[in-house]
Amino acid sequence: MRQGVYVPDGDYLRTARDICDDQGALLILDEVQTGFGRTGRWFAKEHSGVVPDIICLAKAIAGGLPMGAMLARGSSSESFQKGDHGSTFAGGPLICAAALATIDVIREEKLVERSEELGRYLKSEIEKLNPREVRGLGLMVGLDLNCDCKSLVEKALQKGVLINNTGEHTLRLIPPLVVTKEEIDRVVEVIGELL
Repeated sequence: MRQGVYVPDGDYLRTARDICDDQGALLILDEVQTGFGRTGRWFAKEHSGVVPDIICLAKAIAGGLPMGAMLARGSSSESFQKGDHGSTFAGGPLICAAALATIDVIREEKLVERSEELGRYLKSEIEKLNPREVRGLGLMVGLDLNCDCKSLVEKALQKGVLINNTGEHTLRLIPPLVVTKEEIDRVVEVIGELL
């Protein structure tokens, strides 16, 4: 089973868009993890140029505070009317203010562009460790190693480095958009020492 960050080939979403158009179906993209600069673009869909009918957002939208959103276009946007849907996290004034501030910071501090640049740096540094595979976009990187990654995660934590394994031989690295090169170097150094 494939685990960890996998980027679909360039035609995948275009083909999905074509199939949906041919069948009169909606194309709905989940950008809960990939939205707001994580992949080096505001939204991962931008890497393919595909425009969905509906896009689901959360996590980074309000800087870690609980908020989600659904954006729709065309006839799909007419399906929901004001008051049709309620939610515990529907976006009260405080959370909405946090979301607007978060979006302003991402834009003003050019964190999307930074994600793309530091993501390339992270991948290039990880590749020096000779993993089986490195994949991802921006600051969303998966790598396969020839070791027990659960054990590696536990040992890294003892050295003050928080990483995540998504499979027996797979690590997922998703640092914050404000990560520094020095912090990336430290993570790579610890993984290298443990390997």
